[in-house]
Parts: sequence; C-alpha cells; structure tokens
Amino acid sequence: MAEYLYGYTVSSPGALVGGFWGFVAGFVAGWFFAFCHNLVIAATLFITRTRAELAATRDFLDHI
Repeated sequence: MAEYLYGYTVSSPGALVGGFWGFVAGFVAGWFFAFCHNLVIAATLFITRTRAELAATRDFLDHI
C-alpha cells in the first residue's frame, strides 16, 4: 500500500494516513462519477426538450 499511498506505513499513524488517502480517493472518484452522471442526464434532458419543441413548432405556419 505504501507504493500507492504516500506516507502510509503499517502502524497506528499509518492507519490514519491510509484512511485520509482512502477518503480523498473515494471523494475524487465519487465526484467524477457524479459529474459524468449529471452530464449524461443534462444532455438527455436537453435532447428530449429540443425534440419536443421542434415537434411542437414544426407546423406553426399552417396556423397563420
């Protein structure tokens, strides 16, 4: 583990260092996953709304 987590040793202080690095790695991975998830949801919402608006205004000249 010391090769991946800077400052980690097999000891009580090393457990705190490992816990800290685990928190940091989990936070970064979770943030990235949430960002990608929200990006996909936003793109899907944008495409759906755009298609609905285009379908609603496709024949607006027929009503003039």
